[in-house]
Amino acid sequence: MGEMVAFRTCRSVVVSVLLLCAWTSGVMALSVAAASSVPTVTYFDARGRAELTRCIFRLGSKEFVDHRFPIAFKTDDEGKPVGGFEVTEYEAEKSKGTFLVNMDRLPVLELNGCMIGQSAAMERAAARYCGMMGETDTEQAVIDCIVENVRDVKDSWRSITLKYGFPPSPEKTDAKKEWFTKPAVTKEPGPGGFRQLMTRLNASLPSSSPESIQFAMGESITLADVVIWDLLKETFTEPDDIAMMEEAMAADETSVERLIAISDHILNTPAMKEWLKVRPESMF
Repeated sequence: MGEMVAFRTCRSVVVSVLLLCAWTSGVMALSVAAASSVPTVTYFDARGRAELTRCIFRLGSKEFVDHRFPIAFKTDDEGKPVGGFEVTEYEAEKSKGTFLVNMDRLPVLELNGCMIGQSAAMERAAARYCGMMGETDTEQAVIDCIVENVRDVKDSWRSITLKYGFPPSPEKTDAKKEWFTKPAVTKEPGPGGFRQLMTRLNASLPSSSPESIQFAMGESITLADVVIWDLLKETFTEPDDIAMMEEAMAADETSVERLIAISDHILNTPAMKEWLKVRPESMF
């Protein structure tokens, strides 16, 4: 009889241990799954092409991992720059095939267990994840249209900066000044400048009620709002460029009032204010 009781007691202990192990494994699995479900933005320790995705997660109040590889200018033995960047940790990770989805480049976004490359695709994926791509397929298409219109403005600006390169020059300064100051309405042949592009961008936005002027689409923040803010507040970084941009916007204020309202609204959200305060300083 005593042996039977001992056997039953032993069996109960074993079952309890097995149940405890199973429960612990389940908790661990859930913890791993929960951890892996947090989006991860991987880029260098810089703003660059990953910053808009970071801002979207911040504005959407979504937790994300901000993974940054160290980056520094290459130098000689005397510490003088020799051109290029030192990105040892990134090169080591790249050699493992981690970034094949983006053809071995950064940034990349890991979302719901899927690796996504190309910054524009990342921004759209992050916006959908945060509920910032509209409520219908049609609204999403309109948001995409606005995003591409903003891209056209940026491409026009980059055509100048790329043509004349990084070092300042009188030719580059003159080209930028012409681009910013060319009137919104002109009979001159060739592409328009900043003022024409911005008045057309403003006119392209869907109509809104006076109460919703601060939104590009609907009555909440979407990706369209974020890219407009990025165009006006993050694209132009040199003091002279910022001054010319602000002067051009002031000259056509009534024709670009929606763009100004949208940009100011994003800038003054608590989430964006906090991010701009705490985000790391970087070389670009």
